[in-house]
Amino acid sequence: MFTPEKVQEVISAGIKFFGIDYRPQPSPDLIPGKVYVVKADIGIAIPVDMYINTALKTIQQVITPQTTIAYQTVNLANTQATEYKYEMKVSTPDGATLVRQVVQYVVVDGSTVYVISMHCPAETAPMYLPEFEQIAKTFELIE
Repeated sequence: MFTPEKVQEVISAGIKFFGIDYRPQPSPDLIPGKVYVVKADIGIAIPVDMYINTALKTIQQVITPQTTIAYQTVNLANTQATEYKYEMKVSTPDGATLVRQVVQYVVVDGSTVYVISMHCPAETAPMYLPEFEQIAKTFELIE
């Protein structure tokens, strides 16, 4: 699935961590649960509220969530983050439509943005969410 070239492409895109759960039994939608962290320099330092408002509008316009985007400020290991939760539909190459649960934690540090994301089939979200929250709460900004 991930060739050395694909791994280099993911690293070049700013992905700092990527995890996939390949359980013994197939996922209901054949797309496993995954966790990843993206670090991006947006070029200028902007207020957290401005970034969050822009991100929420982008999600609503580009992804068209199937549920209202729930968001709140949460504490991670040594910083605050904005947590988003929503469901979205994804189309497969064979034309099927799948419902995915998405949870993201966004940390803005000056001009650097970190996005910790988890995607999984909506029906397996209750199994994954507690684990994902534990992973996210360990995120630290290191100087």
